[in-house]
This record gives sequence, C-alpha cells and structure tokens, in this order.
Amino acid sequence: MIIHSILLFLGFICFVLLAGLFSGSETGLYRLSRLRLRLGVEKKKLPFVMLSRCMRDGSGLLMSLLIGTNLSQYLATSIITYILLSKFETQHYTQIFATIFIAPILFIFSELIPKNLFFYRSDFLMPYIAPFLYLFHKILSWSGVIHVLKYISSLFASLTGSSTSPKTVMTSAQRHSVQAILQDTHEEGILSSVQTDIISRLVKISNVHIRSVMIP
Repeated sequence: MIIHSILLFLGFICFVLLAGLFSGSETGLYRLSRLRLRLGVEKKKLPFVMLSRCMRDGSGLLMSLLIGTNLSQYLATSIITYILLSKFETQHYTQIFATIFIAPILFIFSELIPKNLFFYRSDFLMPYIAPFLYLFHKILSWSGVIHVLKYISSLFASLTGSSTSPKTVMTSAQRHSVQAILQDTHEEGILSSVQTDIISRLVKISNVHIRSVMIP
C-alpha cells in the first residue's frame, strides 16, 4: 500500500514537471532566436535540425504543446483526486481539497516558473528538448489528432474572421521584444535618439504601406 502511494505521488510529480515542460516550450517557441536556429541547422546539429523540422508546422506544433500541457495537468489532477478519495469518505471534500492542493502547484511549477525560464533561456533550453518535442508532435500528427484540430481551428477562424498564421504571431512577438531592447538601450545612452529612430523604423517597416512612401 505504501509503495503504491509512493508510485502515485512520483507519477504526480512527473506529470507536473511534464506540464511545465510543454508550457515552457510554448513560450520558448516564440522567444527562440531564428538566427541561432538557422546556424545550428547549417552546422548540422541534430537537435537544431529536429527543432527546425517541428517549426515548419507552426500551428501543429503549438497544438501539440497545448495538448501536452492540458493532458499532463489532467493526469496530475486525476492522481491527486484518486489519492484523496481513499482519505475522505465523500466526493465533496475530495474535490475541495484536490482543488486547494493542486491549483497553486500547477500554477507555480507548471506555468509560472517554466514560462519564466524559457522566456529568458529559450535559446539554451529549446535544443535540449527538441528530440522529445519532435517525437511527441510526430505521434500526434500520425494519429490524425493535429489534422482534426487544424480543421476545427480553421473553421472557427473563418467564421469569426480572425484567421492569423502562427508565423505572423511569432514574428509580431519578436518585433515587440526588439522594440523593448531598443527602448532600454536608448534610455541607457548606448544609442543616440537618431540611431534609435532609424532602427525603430526598420523594425516597423512591415507596417508601412507602399502608397505612403512612393513617388507618383
């Protein structure tokens, strides 16, 4: 009985960490330097090659990460609920204590800490977990789950008129990151106001319409 409880608790810890891995990878996907990724691919480093192949299907990879996060959190919650069911006679108290126990743990160790780690160390961490992400994404793709979710997603996007490609979202996120860096360097006096203005215009160049700069 004790060994069974220990195994269940170890399984709970594994699923919490796994949920954090998927959740953090989602942030790392947006923060990853495409230049370093390309250099790694050109040097034929296997983790970078696998990561690059995953990112060719940006929307599918994001769906895989979301599935992994939710599935891991669900399994972790199920294990704690099962353990508490043996301690309490009624399901009412089990649900209350399971929520009180699991909510802060998942928030801290499956969301807050992993996302912060991958936000600042994405270029270092993403290649290490690339083989795992590649395998998980391929399994979901081969099973047909990703294709079904893509169809449902595109259907809702077309109905609401809010279809935006993952590549556009990632590029937009990186553009805001560059703008924040430029603002910090300008405040520290590293760049002059003229230099900051020139670089800022280059960052925002995709928002400039041709008719606003062309000569009739």
